[in-house]
Amino acid sequence: MSMYLTVFGKPRYLGVAEISDDEINFDGSHSVWAVIKSSRGVEMGIIGGKISQEQRENYRISSLKFEDTTEAMLQEVKLEHIASSKEIENIYKLRCDENDALIRARELLGNHDLKIKLVDVEFMLDRKKLFFYFTAGQRIDFRSYVRDLAHEFRTRIEMRQIGTRDEARIVYDTLAIGVKKHTGIFYTFVKIIKLIQGDIAKIPR
Repeated sequence: MSMYLTVFGKPRYLGVAEISDDEINFDGSHSVWAVIKSSRGVEMGIIGGKISQEQRENYRISSLKFEDTTEAMLQEVKLEHIASSKEIENIYKLRCDENDALIRARELLGNHDLKIKLVDVEFMLDRKKLFFYFTAGQRIDFRSYVRDLAHEFRTRIEMRQIGTRDEARIVYDTLAIGVKKHTGIFYTFVKIIKLIQGDIAKIPR
């Protein structure tokens, strides 16, 4: 068994997965899309490469420096299976639908006197859960707004308050994927996530 660093979710959570050598064909020259199980449920992630116990501890310490978030920024995750081409294409469909959902959610927000900034939304793979990432200067009672969202999208709604650094990680996307070439579609993992104080967590490409 080897430890692999993964990235998942729009807030760019880091995950550590213990994977046997016969489960993954990885030579470090490219990243691998995979279906993983995190504390949030089953979702898509990117396996970036093997890490040592020392590197794992360094990532854990660095993750503690982030502003408060509902989920831990470094988690233990479980590999379900390597993603199929159909599952990879589905993640792009989800991203398009999330853009539409964000526009509609902001329209609904106009019906409520809530001093929040809606930053982004994120579907889980099965669409049974929809995360809304927002910033706010104070504690907000958004129960009425959540009811409107649940009625509109017909799924479970999860509100996630984030800080300014968390917002930057979401807004400034660090993943470049879907590079089309004449031989097909190749998925390139360009950057992973900027850790605070200028530290960069780099993964083999």
